[in-house]
Amino acid sequence: MISIFACTATAVGVTFKMASETGVTVGEFAIVRSGTMFVLSQPVRLLFGKKACDDLPRDKVPHVILRSLFGVSTFVLGTWALTIIPLSLQTILFNLNPFWCSILGYLINGEKVARLEYICMAVAFLGVIGICFGADKTETDATSVAVGTTILGIMVAFASSWTLASSNILNRIIKDIHFTVVMTYHTMIGTTATSIPTALVCLLTHQTFLSYSSSQWGLMMLGGLFEFITVATNIVAFQSDNSAFVSLIGYIQVPLAFLADYVIFG
Repeated sequence: MISIFACTATAVGVTFKMASETGVTVGEFAIVRSGTMFVLSQPVRLLFGKKACDDLPRDKVPHVILRSLFGVSTFVLGTWALTIIPLSLQTILFNLNPFWCSILGYLINGEKVARLEYICMAVAFLGVIGICFGADKTETDATSVAVGTTILGIMVAFASSWTLASSNILNRIIKDIHFTVVMTYHTMIGTTATSIPTALVCLLTHQTFLSYSSSQWGLMMLGGLFEFITVATNIVAFQSDNSAFVSLIGYIQVPLAFLADYVIFG
């Protein structure tokens, strides 16, 4: 599951980068992404015979809402970072979440971390530092990006790794709730939370709202399809196994992002 997550998460980043280069904003991409996910998730929910209200325990409602807010925040922060720093660097920083998952998993869910996992995290952390410094230097030399802008992008990507870790920990807490029910609320809250502020900004700045060409809509909807698979596999994976272990496997996304960044965006 987490291998599929890594592939489709990279694909989401690629489609957003391509869409943003044509003028698509983070907010509007997020709206179409959430809307597409909602449309796709409902037939799947019905196929599994699940009901959005009846299959959600009342005591888990706050957790599902909070998980949805963290999920939306992760996407917005992650895609915003992509407009500032390269896909490869954003993915490296984004994938610091195993460390935060391990910490939060231990403190909140009482999940123990095996000695081997500590070793793997230490090796991965050293690798992240090395690649991060190398990627940052290369990008600075090649494009002369302002230091302040790069730092902002790093901070945003770093924040997204925390919100992702928080979302993953909540996935463990609500592990008894079917993933299609979780996705129903995730997509409804995501669509609402992104539509209102984005529409207000467009209104106040006299910009058009969701006025794009068919190719731009195609990229946004394709991103929504990839994100549907990403979120679904992410929820199932974290509901099924230890947070630290699943997060570490997610590091497969790093080489995929580097490959995509090099091949597609040069």
